[in-house]
Amino acid sequence: MDTKKIDSGSLKEMFLQTEKPEEARQSQDLVAKEDNSKKQHEFTWAEKYQPKALKDFICHREIAEKVTAGDVNHFVIEGLPGIGKRTMALALLREHFGVDILETREEVLALDLESEHKRGPTSSIQIRVQASAKHIEINLSEPEKREYATEVALLVIKETQNALTKKPSMQHNLVNAKAIVFYQAEKISKNAQPQILKFLENSEGQYKVIFCCSEICKLQILKPVCRVIHLAPPPNKEIVGVLNFIAKQEDIELPHALAQTIAENSKHCLRQAIRSFEATWLADYPFKEGQSILTGWEDELAIMAKSIIEEQSLNVLFLARKKIINLMEHHICREFVLSTLVAELKKHVPDSQTQLDVESLYQQIPIEDFWGDKKLSYEGEVLGSRMRKCYRISFAAIEEFVAKFMSYYKHQKSTVCIKPDWCNSSKQ
Repeated sequence: MDTKKIDSGSLKEMFLQTEKPEEARQSQDLVAKEDNSKKQHEFTWAEKYQPKALKDFICHREIAEKVTAGDVNHFVIEGLPGIGKRTMALALLREHFGVDILETREEVLALDLESEHKRGPTSSIQIRVQASAKHIEINLSEPEKREYATEVALLVIKETQNALTKKPSMQHNLVNAKAIVFYQAEKISKNAQPQILKFLENSEGQYKVIFCCSEICKLQILKPVCRVIHLAPPPNKEIVGVLNFIAKQEDIELPHALAQTIAENSKHCLRQAIRSFEATWLADYPFKEGQSILTGWEDELAIMAKSIIEEQSLNVLFLARKKIINLMEHHICREFVLSTLVAELKKHVPDSQTQLDVESLYQQIPIEDFWGDKKLSYEGEVLGSRMRKCYRISFAAIEEFVAKFMSYYKHQKSTVCIKPDWCNSSKQ
C-alpha cells in the first residue's frame, strides 16, 4: 500500500479538486443526518445531576465551600475541557443573584465594531449568547465569534459598563446584565488585556466578569483584579461519590467495585464516568459480576465510520474532527477510539485487501498513550498539565488516521470503483 505522507494542505487540495456541487449538497445532508443521530443517542444524567448551588458540589467541594460570589467582583476559572468550569461559574452567580439565573434563553447581539477593529467592509457582527435577567454567557470559540473574540470581549464589557451608567449604545438591553461569563477566554489577545483590566478596575462592583479558560498563563494580565479558581481533575474517590449519589437518586444498586472501575476508566473525567455509568446501565441491568463496561461512545464511533465510508470530503473531515475533540474532552482512551473506529471501518469495506490496508494504517499510529499510563498519579496541577499534553497528542494521532484513511479510500474508489457493502444489499 502506498503510504506517502499527507499534510492538511494536500488533503484539502485533493478534496477541493474533486468535490462537485452535488457532493457539497450531499455533505449538507450528511450534517443534518449527523445532528439527527446525535439526538437519538443523547445521554441525560450528566446534565440532570449538575450541582446548581455551591453547597451541592461533591467533586471540588472544598473549593465550592471556600469561594463566595460576594467577596470579589471578578473571577478566572481554570481547568481542562469538561472539568466543570461552567457549572462552577453559574453556581457562583446563583449564590449572588438567586435562582432566576437559571432562566436562560438564546439571544442575538448586534455589535458595532469600532474603527480600529474593522476588517475590510465589515462594520458590525452578530453573535449568539445565552442570557438571563442578570447575566450573559459568551463562548469565544464558536465560529461566528472566533475571528473577533478579542473585539467581542472588549465591546461587551464596555457596553455593559455603559449600560449600567445609563449610556448604552449596543442594540440590546443590558441594564440588568450584571454578570458576564466568557468561555474559552484564552482567545482574548494579550494586547487587549490591559484595556480590559482598566474596565474591570473601574467597575466599582457594578458588575461581575468570569473568565473560563484552560490555561491561566494566557490571562496573566487580568489576575490582579480577579480571584483565580483552579479546578484540578477530580480524584477517583470523589467521582465514585457522584456515581453513588446518582445511583441512589435513580434507585439503582451500584456495586462499589463497578463504581471504582468506572471511575478509573474515566481518567479523572467526571462527565465521562457519568456517561459510562448511564450507558452500562442502559445496556445491561441488574449489574452482574464481570459486568461489561461501556463508554457511551460506541454508537457515535459507528456513525462516524459510516460517514467516512459514505463520503470523503472536507465537510465529513470537519465533522469527524468535532467528534474527536468531544471524545478527547471526555478523556476517552485513544486506543479505544482508534481500535473501535478501525473495527467499524472494516465492517464496511468490501474486500480483505482493503481491510488489511486499514489495519496497516492503524499500525502506523505511534502507540504512546498517556491515558493508558498506569503510573499517572493524582497530583492536581501536574496531572492537569500531563492531561493537556495527552489531549494534543491523542487528538493529532486520531485526526491523522482519519485523514489518511479518507485520502486512501477516495483514491481507491477512483481507481478500483469500490462499492460499499450496503450498495449491494440494497439491490437484493
